[in-house]
Amino acid sequence: MKKNRISRARKRTLNQPDEFVTVSSKILKFVAEHKVVFASVLGILLAAGIIIGGICFFSNQAERKAFTMLDNVVMKYKAGLKDKGAAEALQDVNGDFQRILDKYARRRGGQLTRVVFANICFDAGEFDQSIKLYKKAVEDFEDRTAIKNLALNGLGYAYEAKNEYEAAVGYFEMIASASSPVMKTDAFFNIGRLNDLAGDMDKSRDAYEKIITEYPESMYVGLVREKTAR
Repeated sequence: MKKNRISRARKRTLNQPDEFVTVSSKILKFVAEHKVVFASVLGILLAAGIIIGGICFFSNQAERKAFTMLDNVVMKYKAGLKDKGAAEALQDVNGDFQRILDKYARRRGGQLTRVVFANICFDAGEFDQSIKLYKKAVEDFEDRTAIKNLALNGLGYAYEAKNEYEAAVGYFEMIASASSPVMKTDAFFNIGRLNDLAGDMDKSRDAYEKIITEYPESMYVGLVREKTAR
């Protein structure tokens, strides 16, 4: 799933990208706040929202084609996921994703494709591949913090899956220190959780208390209060 620099038709060249990013950010925030498991569910929900948004907002033919191709690949993946499971479904669409990236890597649709692909690789257990894709997405969206946070979030989970907890915490801390609110409470919760696992109770408590004091409406507050009461 990617996006970034690209001109827009209908004399909305600068306004459409920002509006599109806003829509995408709201989708990401909704998913994060409702504690959707970061894997196929997040990837597919996010992909669906961004694909629809891309097709609606972009009149540039190349952009629309990239999003249409992405839509087709995601539908193919979902069908394979149901019948074969994540690993085989990934094999079926790997070449399709690569063709989009080869052709539209510099376009917004191509850049967003990379994020969707990273999510799918993560779900299939291809953590090194997902890390490679997420890192490139961080570069693509350096000036779009909401989408960048999604990629950083993916990196945190991918490194955790590889049992590289220090690296995982580092990526969640990048989200926690960013200006965008997207996935920030999730980041603090993950920082607290991973430091708890590592036995660093002071850092764990600090992260949890950040949620209680700064995000009192967060879905994590009840759970965090239980943990800090120990």
